Amino acid sequence: MTTEQTYIQTAQKPGKSGGSGAIPPERDRLVRRACREVGRHVAEAHGVTLAELLTPNRSRAKVAAARQVAMYLSHTLLSTTMTEVGRAFGRDRKTVSHACAAVEDMRDDKAVDEHLAALERVIEDALVAARMCPGKDREVRHARH
Repeated sequence: MTTEQTYIQTAQKPGKSGGSGAIPPERDRLVRRACREVGRHVAEAHGVTLAELLTPNRSRAKVAAARQVAMYLSHTLLSTTMTEVGRAFGRDRKTVSHACAAVEDMRDDKAVDEHLAALERVIEDALVAARMCPGKDREVRHARH
């Protein structure tokens, strides 16, 4: 981990032993806030609303695909657990796991990968500005794309 830590990671992560494994309320609040920020950017890029992404019922394909991208980016960019992401989007961890696998498969398409890489850069910049993103050097983050 770098010397600059994520805003989210400064809150205590749930332990694996002892206790119920519940997410501490402060961390839960921070994760939900960060996931909403990711969701807002993904919704805008995919032509849907944040409310549609967060709706608890099944949605049309366009909304479902955008939600999968939002859950994937929340998990990868925020270094959050699938359980935390699922809670933020009103889904369970298995749904988040499925979404992450589906988006990883979609990244095999060069056009999709380029779209997601551009979206990642925009979201990372927004999260850094809001103090919710890993404090990695911008050049290091962008060098992988």
